[in-house]
Amino acid sequence: MSKDALPKSSPLTETTDAKTSLSIEKYDASATFYDYLADDLENLFEQGDKLRFSKFGTQSAYLPSWTTVMQFLGWTNPSLKMLSFIEGHTGVPLKISRTARYDLFTQKGVAERAGFEVFNWLTTAAEPFFKQPYSNLHFDIDRASKLGSNAGDWLSGITGFKTQARLNDNDDYFELGPLLGYLEQRCREDITFLESTKIKVKQQQIDTSRSDTCWELQLPLWQASSLVEEAVLNEFLFHFKNIASKEVYSKTQKMAFIRCYLPVYFDFYFGAFASFDVGCVLYYRDDQQSLKSKKGILNRAITSYAINTKIKSCFEALLDEFRTIIPHQNSKMTWTDLASFIPVAFDESEQISSATKLKRKKIDRMKVWRSKKDFPSNEMLYGFLDNLCESFGEPRNDTLRDLCLITMGIDRQITELSKLGVKDGIAQYEMELEIRSMLTTYDKYYQFTLDKYL
Repeated sequence: MSKDALPKSSPLTETTDAKTSLSIEKYDASATFYDYLADDLENLFEQGDKLRFSKFGTQSAYLPSWTTVMQFLGWTNPSLKMLSFIEGHTGVPLKISRTARYDLFTQKGVAERAGFEVFNWLTTAAEPFFKQPYSNLHFDIDRASKLGSNAGDWLSGITGFKTQARLNDNDDYFELGPLLGYLEQRCREDITFLESTKIKVKQQQIDTSRSDTCWELQLPLWQASSLVEEAVLNEFLFHFKNIASKEVYSKTQKMAFIRCYLPVYFDFYFGAFASFDVGCVLYYRDDQQSLKSKKGILNRAITSYAINTKIKSCFEALLDEFRTIIPHQNSKMTWTDLASFIPVAFDESEQISSATKLKRKKIDRMKVWRSKKDFPSNEMLYGFLDNLCESFGEPRNDTLRDLCLITMGIDRQITELSKLGVKDGIAQYEMELEIRSMLTTYDKYYQFTLDKYL
């Protein structure tokens, strides 16, 4: 078993004292967050340095980076896409070259002219956030930056979203309330853990020469704050020590390690997905009794895939839920009915001479989606959901889109983990069976989250 298979952890001996971090000693309660950022950016360029966002993204199982999560959900180049998303959402264009956009997220960075252009653009697009008086939240963001925690990214995004939602009187904020609460809690737990660890390192209370130290230190955090069973965490630590010491594992030992690894790897994601699932249930249902008796659509889809080996993908399980919940002539949709909503490009439809061939083309495409041999592009997915929602007189539902992205993300992870298993001598079907078994624990996260809000 390779050490590369181990989940990565936040660094213990290194902290990120980035030059773009704020100097806490100089804070003035009457100043805004914008004022301090502008001063620090000016000092940065006076020292001959460049603006770069490349320090974001510490590898951590407890709090994965925003970039890692977006990649899980199918985003390629998530940082660049976020720039485009902000431009489209706010209507404020970022006037720097395409090359500068790439350089911003590398060690190369951007010099003063482009740097201030980025700063002015960002503070204009998110003006309500940057014009707020300095607060505990800004302090937490700076703490995260200095510690190398991913919490800084998450807290910045959460605050910006909340501020914008309040300004727009957007009641959809409630739908995401449980998810935002979950992320904020994880962020603060991660910051607190890294601060205490940094103190122990300085006081030489930790043997940093041991590669298993990081997980040994994190065990109390996981025991107190995750839903992974304590026996699983203890066994995971046991295997971690063995693998870190380069012990050669038999196939039986590898399978035992995988059974511990999977719950740890998916813990953050299950907590986030369950928070989103419960938020949707609380938002769309009024009947208190149905909240307990009928589980959320994501829970039903994940559970169906986990226990029914005839279902080839988590995405297929979700599409099957769509067939059930979406009104269609007083009966459950057939797969052919659902496939009819798949959009076909104009030039492609011209090549298909008959309605029968067009119908067959859509049916075949639906089969490919269900089997996870290929997934729809964002454009194809949005067109499909537009057509589907239009059939019952509603505009596209972003919740359905997010559910699709989550289930396709799970399927992609299953594929990637299965490939890693094959490299270690574990057959693909064996890995998939282990993952299906682990997915049955998602319901525990859902019930835990639902109980918090009932």
